[in-house]
Order: sequence, then C-alpha cells, then structure tokens
Amino acid sequence: FSSNNQRGYFFTRIKTPKPGKIAHVWLLEGKEYHRIEMDVKPPAWSVYSYLTFQPQHVGNWKAEVREGEQTLTTLNFKVLQ
Repeated sequence: FSSNNQRGYFFTRIKTPKPGKIAHVWLLEGKEYHRIEMDVKPPAWSVYSYLTFQPQHVGNWKAEVREGEQTLTTLNFKVLQ
C-alpha cells in the first residue's frame, strides 16, 4: 500500500454455528494500532474494516482476525512512502 491517503481493506467471511464476536486487529511494527469488534451470526457472516494510510503509517503491518484472544488468521503487508 501507499502511505498517501490510500485505504487498506480487510475482508472476512466466517462460518459459525452460533452468534458471537470477532475482532479485526491492525498492528504496526508488532504493536496494536486499531481494533474493531464485530458481531457475527450463523450460519455465515461477512465483515470488513479499513484504515486510511498516512505518511506516519509507513512500516510492517499485520491485520488479524481474532475470537477472544485466539488469532484465527493473519495478513502481513507493508505500507510504503
């Protein structure tokens, strides 16, 4: 991604037998930057979140899907100048 007001989107489709919550957790250089809690419902649910990247956001990023403290999946990417 570019750090010039470009949005980065993170999409998740989850299958679940019961209602619950997941979180999209955005990490910059290994430190939590932003967390978005979302409700999910059976049998399947789609959610997304996004960040708008600025010059101070240059670096190594991760976007994680978490259920409680369990990480379900991780996407690694870089934001460049």
